[in-house]
Amino acid sequence: MKARIVIALSLIVVVVSYKGQDDMNRLTDKSFVKKQLDCILDRKPCDKIGLSIKDVIPIIAYNNCQRCNPPLKQRYAKLRNFMLRHYPNEWNAIIQYYSKRVPIQG
Repeated sequence: MKARIVIALSLIVVVVSYKGQDDMNRLTDKSFVKKQLDCILDRKPCDKIGLSIKDVIPIIAYNNCQRCNPPLKQRYAKLRNFMLRHYPNEWNAIIQYYSKRVPIQG
């Protein structure tokens, strides 16, 4: 469970940045983070950010962000490097899990 929380928080950072809301202060808001985690883990309904996270996770994990735009690719690289340095097992587990889910290309 701890690994899922770390990864979910990291993905919140990526998605919040992806949506043009590069506000890292959101991660200090415990109710915001809990709401997004409950969404990601399918425990409660999602808001727009939570739905975005769930949409982006498979896209990022499936192709290692190869089709991401340059700003998102840069954020993803920073996230990946941080996770590999501090949480390598958790990062590998989430990538392995989500890379098996082929995203729908629109």
